Amino acid sequence: CYSAADVPRPPSAPCEKKRIVPSTTQKDDVSSHPSKSPMLPGPKSSSRLGRTNSMVNLTVDESGHYHPIGYVPPNAKPLKSVLSRSNLRSMNRTMTELNLPAMTKLRRNVSFHKVEIREYERAVGVNPVSSGHHSLTLGWNYNPEPTVVDFEPFEEERTKRTAGHNVPAVPDAERGRILRYEADASMEELKDARRKINIIRGQRRR
Repeated sequence: CYSAADVPRPPSAPCEKKRIVPSTTQKDDVSSHPSKSPMLPGPKSSSRLGRTNSMVNLTVDESGHYHPIGYVPPNAKPLKSVLSRSNLRSMNRTMTELNLPAMTKLRRNVSFHKVEIREYERAVGVNPVSSGHHSLTLGWNYNPEPTVVDFEPFEEERTKRTAGHNVPAVPDAERGRILRYEADASMEELKDARRKINIIRGQRRR
C-alpha cells in the first residue's frame, strides 16, 4: 500500500493572469447621471466643546451654540484686576521707599546764596480800596541793574517786617509825597486819578 505522500500528483496548471476590463455600461451610467457620482469621504468633524472651525472662524460654547471668535456673552462677569488693593498699596509704598533716598538727597543739596531784587518804577494808581485820595502802584519800567543782597540777612529782615502778617500800610500823606517828588507825578495827574477813584467808589455804592 502507498501513503498519501507517495501518490503522484498531476502537474498544476500555470496561473493565468486575468485582465479586468471596466464595463462600458457602468461608465455610461456614471457620466449620464452626474448626481450619482461616488461620494468622497470628507474630514471628520470634532464634537469637542470650544474647538474652533478654521473655515468659518466660529467657536462652540457649552450650550452648543456657534459664536464668532472673541464673542463675549452679555451676562458675562467683568474681568477683575489681577492686583488687589493691598498689592497696589504695597507697590506704591515700595516705589515711595525707593525714591525716598533720592528725594532726601535732593533736599539736602538745595541752598540759596544771593537774592536779586528788581526795582520797578512807582506810578499813580486808581485803586478805590486805598484810603485817602492817593493810590500808589507800580509801573512797567524797571531798573536793569538788580539789587543783590545775601540770603540770610534778607530773610531775617523780611521775617521781622511780616511777623504776624501785620504789614503796616503806607499813610495817604506819604503816598502823595512819593508820587509828587519820587515818581515825578504832576498835580493834574494826581487830580485826574482822584476823580477816577471817586467815580469808581460811587459806582460800587450803587
